Amino acid sequence: MKRLTKEQFAALANRDGGRCVSLYMPAHRAGQEVLNQKDRLNLKNLMKQITSDLDERGFDRRSIDTFMQPLVDLSKDVEFWREQSEGLAIFMSREYFLTLHLPFAVQPFYFLSTEFYLKPLIPLLMGDGRFFLLTLNLEDLHLYEGDREGLRNLPTPQPLPRRMEEVVGSDVEETTSGHHGQSIHHGQGEGVDDRKEEILTYFREVDHRVVEALEGEQAPLVLAGLDHLVALYRQVNHYTHLYSESISGNPQYEPRPDLHKKAWDLLAFTFDQARREKVEQMKQWQGTGRTSTSIIEIVPAALGGRVDTLFLDRSSMIWGTYDPKDAVVRLQEEQNLSNTDLGNLVANEVLLHGGQVYITDQDALVQPDSPVNALFRY
Repeated sequence: MKRLTKEQFAALANRDGGRCVSLYMPAHRAGQEVLNQKDRLNLKNLMKQITSDLDERGFDRRSIDTFMQPLVDLSKDVEFWREQSEGLAIFMSREYFLTLHLPFAVQPFYFLSTEFYLKPLIPLLMGDGRFFLLTLNLEDLHLYEGDREGLRNLPTPQPLPRRMEEVVGSDVEETTSGHHGQSIHHGQGEGVDDRKEEILTYFREVDHRVVEALEGEQAPLVLAGLDHLVALYRQVNHYTHLYSESISGNPQYEPRPDLHKKAWDLLAFTFDQARREKVEQMKQWQGTGRTSTSIIEIVPAALGGRVDTLFLDRSSMIWGTYDPKDAVVRLQEEQNLSNTDLGNLVANEVLLHGGQVYITDQDALVQPDSPVNALFRY
């Protein structure tokens, strides 16, 4: 599945001019929604709305049909709809087409403008609560993708060997320890060293496939398992972002919601640390010229690379235009053919200039009287 990279984000953020459609919709991995082709129907409904919108904006029918053809083709691609995640984003212009699987659900909507609407993607680049969880068990191993909302099975290029015997062979003698039914397997040798080497052999193969599945990822990987299994896995691990703490105990009989809570409790403070530090700086520098809640001031500062951190309300749309020739921001009450969401504009620019962007609810902002709060570098 395609995931967002910084390079893709930059390409999307720097693309403007002409018709640009940003389309977001929920998706489903399995279940009745897949059997009933609900995701494809959602796309077709959005396509009807986009076609109607283009017609109202004065585009002729032939031009509209040509422009919409990539979406028509996608709606008919049966294989594509069999491999979904929780959400789907589609970006389309006359010369560009990109689909991205999202690890979270989104409400169906589209944005038609002269640039792409990327604000919903920003949490993916900020590491906003996304993580992986590997449950270590010699009989029932799983790899999950998680976030603030829950855990989901993570598809892998090669299926993980879920039982040790898949790797070391089935010539085993099985006994039961006192760890909630955790089985002890003895293979070629009966000694402790032989058993340890079998587990290491198993975990090396698991690690190989986990690294392959997480290639290019930067989210932390949390281990859950009995302490001696976690210690052995750490010996063979090659994933750079393996988390230093783990969930102790046998995860085989742990309900998934309980595993998620334990993982989230472990990671929450770390995830939020950078944001808390920036909030404190915002409070410290209020009234000094190093902060602003004025979109008129923030837009040119963002384009000039002066914004260190941006806090942005997730639901607000700030319609307006920016003329770089005279550095003038003009605010407008509604969307029209020539304006844009200035919140989306500044968020993109802050990220492109190496800053940080936090999407939140307005009442959680440092200065909630404005939907946009900025901390300047100087």
